[in-house]
Amino acid sequence: MNQQINKDRTTAEANQQLAADPRGSAVVEANAGSGKTHVLINRVTRILLDGAAPEQILCVTFTKAAASEMLNRLFGVLGRFSILPDAELGAELTKLDPHAPTDQKGLAKARRLFARALETPGGLKIRTIHGFCETLLRQFPVEAGISPGFRVLSETESHKLAQKLIAEISLQAVKQPDGELAAAFRLLGQSGSGQAGQVFQTAIYKAGALAADLLPTDGLQTSIEAAAAHLGVKTRDTETSICAASWAVLDKNLLQDITNAMSKGAATNQKKAAQLAELKQQSDPVVRFTALTKVFLKADFDRLKKLFSAGAAKTMPDWQQQIEPVFVQIENTLQQLWAVEALAMTKAALSLCEAFVRRYVQAKKHAGLLDFEDLIGFSKKLLTSQLSAAWVLYKMDGNLRHVLVDEAQDNSANQWAIIGALTAEFFAGAGAQQQTRTLFAVGDPKQSIYRFQGADPALFALEKHKMQTIGQTSDVPVYAPQLSLSWRSTPQVLQFVDACFATLDQRETKFVGDPKSFDKADSDPGFSSYMEHQAERANAAGSVTLLPPIAYHSAEPDTDPSRPVNAVSSTAPVSLLARNVAAMVKDMLARGTQIGERQQMRPVQAGDILILVRSRKDLFREIIRYLKQENLPVAGADRMTLQDETAVLDLLSLAKLALQPSDDLSLAELLKGPFLHPEKLAEPVITEQVLYDLARHRDKNETLISALMHSKTEELLEAKSWVNELIQRAGYENPYRFFSGLLYRRSKTGEAMIRRLFARLGPEAADPVQEFLALALAFTQEGDGTLLSFVAEMELREDTIKREMEDAGNQVRVMTVHGAKGLEAPVVILPDTNAKASGRTASGLVKHANCWFWAGTGQQVCLPIVTWRSGQELLDLQEHRRLLYVALTRARDHLLICGHERGDGKKDDMGFPADSWYRRCETAFKDLLKREQAEAQEVDGQICYRLGTAIQSDTGHEQSASEQLEPLPNWVLQKLSAEAEEPRAATPSSLNVSDSQKVAVASPIGPDAGARFLRGNLIHALLEALPDIDPEQREQAAKQFLQRQPQLDPANAEEIAKVTLNVLAHPEFADLFGPESRAELPIVGEVQMAGETVRVRGKIDRLLVRENEVLVLDFKTNRPPPKTVAMVPQTYLDQMASYQSLLQRIWPDKTIRCALLWTEGPDLMELPLLSGFNSA
Repeated sequence: MNQQINKDRTTAEANQQLAADPRGSAVVEANAGSGKTHVLINRVTRILLDGAAPEQILCVTFTKAAASEMLNRLFGVLGRFSILPDAELGAELTKLDPHAPTDQKGLAKARRLFARALETPGGLKIRTIHGFCETLLRQFPVEAGISPGFRVLSETESHKLAQKLIAEISLQAVKQPDGELAAAFRLLGQSGSGQAGQVFQTAIYKAGALAADLLPTDGLQTSIEAAAAHLGVKTRDTETSICAASWAVLDKNLLQDITNAMSKGAATNQKKAAQLAELKQQSDPVVRFTALTKVFLKADFDRLKKLFSAGAAKTMPDWQQQIEPVFVQIENTLQQLWAVEALAMTKAALSLCEAFVRRYVQAKKHAGLLDFEDLIGFSKKLLTSQLSAAWVLYKMDGNLRHVLVDEAQDNSANQWAIIGALTAEFFAGAGAQQQTRTLFAVGDPKQSIYRFQGADPALFALEKHKMQTIGQTSDVPVYAPQLSLSWRSTPQVLQFVDACFATLDQRETKFVGDPKSFDKADSDPGFSSYMEHQAERANAAGSVTLLPPIAYHSAEPDTDPSRPVNAVSSTAPVSLLARNVAAMVKDMLARGTQIGERQQMRPVQAGDILILVRSRKDLFREIIRYLKQENLPVAGADRMTLQDETAVLDLLSLAKLALQPSDDLSLAELLKGPFLHPEKLAEPVITEQVLYDLARHRDKNETLISALMHSKTEELLEAKSWVNELIQRAGYENPYRFFSGLLYRRSKTGEAMIRRLFARLGPEAADPVQEFLALALAFTQEGDGTLLSFVAEMELREDTIKREMEDAGNQVRVMTVHGAKGLEAPVVILPDTNAKASGRTASGLVKHANCWFWAGTGQQVCLPIVTWRSGQELLDLQEHRRLLYVALTRARDHLLICGHERGDGKKDDMGFPADSWYRRCETAFKDLLKREQAEAQEVDGQICYRLGTAIQSDTGHEQSASEQLEPLPNWVLQKLSAEAEEPRAATPSSLNVSDSQKVAVASPIGPDAGARFLRGNLIHALLEALPDIDPEQREQAAKQFLQRQPQLDPANAEEIAKVTLNVLAHPEFADLFGPESRAELPIVGEVQMAGETVRVRGKIDRLLVRENEVLVLDFKTNRPPPKTVAMVPQTYLDQMASYQSLLQRIWPDKTIRCALLWTEGPDLMELPLLSGFNSA
């Protein structure tokens, strides 16, 4: 046994060394856990030792996290080289490369590598493909035809821009109801209300491909013609023309014979005969064909098998053969009709897509923006275009000698094209002989699970074949070692993986399902060169357990009123499964389940457990819910869309109400929401009846907020008080303080509002609330700081929060299999096993065979669409199997598989689809059981399978799961000092306003109110805009602006222009409006007023900084202007004094001069030095 282990390890290390050889290119196929990253790090190290400069190496990997890990590991290796003693360093170098020099010169060279890597300008190039493309485009923006200062759109920004453009297109369709866009909306709407939205989703995610096809001249028409050719019809074909042509070629004599025969049959046949006789009189081809199909076909368009009664059959004994041409003609016509329908939908969808991508491309171009798809697209064009490729590659040639590609199975065709263009010269002509230049690609086709992003394992196989051909036909060394030895998993886990994915002809067991169905995906290129796994941890103890499924049953309605309304029933199978998983985790932690680590055993901790699901749906949420209910440390969701979370929707409704109290819906949501439901009460205080009575007893046209404020109902008293407070706070608090303040505010019953939220929605609401507050804080720091802007922004955004779960600490991780790619855990639980193979297969508008067409969602589709769907189903099945491979190989020591039966009417005898993961695992266990390599035992009448020894526990381990948590730090137990009271917030014009100091305001309903208000606003607007215009053109610009005001007569317009221009030319303050001045400057700070600290937030209309002084100007509109400074309202003096105080802190050595511009005059009034405030 040990001899075989040593042989496997020796072979694996030899293959790793061959893969890391920097003097030859290599395409490496590697099993999960076989050390792909280790080999890549070794190869980079050996390239550096071989003399290549750090800047001549490019490493491309799939994610930023992987790139960061790779860089850290490489620096770790090089850093150790710099500090190891000579003997140890020599041993390390020999182990890395048996031919590496270990004399003093060689050791000194190795020690310098760390410093060389650190000092390389821009650092080592270990990047994602998108990161590399961004760097490339910044180096060659002109050649790529993009803005040199381009910015990469974030997903949130891209979504926001897309929604804006969709709104524009929709508005145009409304304004032009007879236009092409409106027609497209109507046609798509006939197939379902969500079809147009689905088309726009396709336009967003396939914008690059759609733009390439639709935006060139006649691109839309060319695409429509290509779709017609693929579907087998002509663009001019219509439903009417198809039906008319079909009737023209139909054998009328045969039809008459059928009519005669049916007329002699039973009553049903006679009725059909009458229908056939009427066809000759029908002039509408479509109606005629519809009637014909009803005679011969069923409602689902299948053939009627008992078409002739006995009487009719006597007249036409061979009727089955004789009427076959009619059946064929009808079916062919149906195919054409369905194709014409698909073509019409294709044209409508492409019309909307063309309108979207045209706007999208223009918007990005005008703003200098690129999205992630653009980075790949422009880079590919740059490197493959005849106009730019030679120049770009020439400029890059001196800085690129070695390209390394990690996770190569996840590359799309465009990404491979970029890599191919970068490395083509490595293997061509003199370039292949002058100096060593290599391409290294490592991947595992079995782990290709990103088809929705364009990944295809067949591409990896194709590139491998290309490289092997180069090696066979040239002097360029190319290696293709295979890494099959797993350094991660126990033998039991790997044996089970092989049992699941061995080819069908290696099996001897009787399958539970249909064997053909079980391995229908044997053509999967991901498994075309399957390598059985060897275990480096050959003596480690591990296990694989398949637990009996939870039987399907109909869920009972929940009686627990505290259970979230959006949760599945607690009696549903999915909920019972989640509860069992949580109980399983709790039991493992409590019993001290043993896992191996560095040749020793230790009790499992929460961070050792990884629970994998296929999607973030009910099971995902229920597992997190029950883990938290068991007080188990759980890392929460690895990804969430904030705007879809109920807790976030509650918070946003509350903010909408505070900003717009007349919003009845938001108030109703608040009254029935969690914030007014005391934590300890099972039933809410504000019942449906209370809300109904409040709304019903309102006066006509009275808002709900008014009814609430006048209500004396006891149940609404807390709501009245709290709503009033929220409305007041919304006027001056920033988003973060508003939301954090309301969440941690003490309620009437003593608990914080956030506890009420968690009591209603469950502890899992903590994650979205935390992320929401983080977003509010970021907006407060970076945005304009107003609650209104934040709520408006949130309405347009779609924030997808992603978490790196590798550093989740000592917490149970619940993740999707896609999210767990690249991770591992000692214990993996796989509960989501009952789904059939169904990937992200598109419906609606799709691209296949280089053309776009409408694939639809129904069953009545033409043959090309049926063929396409069959191909997609096969691809789904293949990726379904690869996804299971990824899930199983995340386990290091123990793998537990469970599930619940389905009840959708499509189950087999065990309640699982034939191609489900549970079926595949069960069939593998039956195979192992027959070979006496696994065991089975009966549990409550069902079979539990196990491979390996049962999970061992530490019998002396008495700790509970909660006791395994890290001890609390001492500061947690210390009494907190009272929090300092926040300073009062105020606008500069409301610092110290009493009734006696209120500003006198001219009556808004006086005889000249409209003119006065309009005049003041126009002067204000001109004073803001004209300073940025050349002085010689100001008068003309002012007159043009005023001429566009329909309420203004020419005399008033001339007077306003004159006085405004006089102000701008004022000798004392003319430079306040000059090029060195600044307009609309926000100012925030704290001032001391009568012993009180006040936080001021305002906006300075005009500011100018001179050598010895700062001039501040504030415009005053819609007020009667005072004659002297003594008559200026104290409010305005306080405002300017606060500006003066805050600005004095910024410029302590300058004099701050303040002035007011009364636009109703207009009069310019300088104020004396003000007092009464000190900056805090």
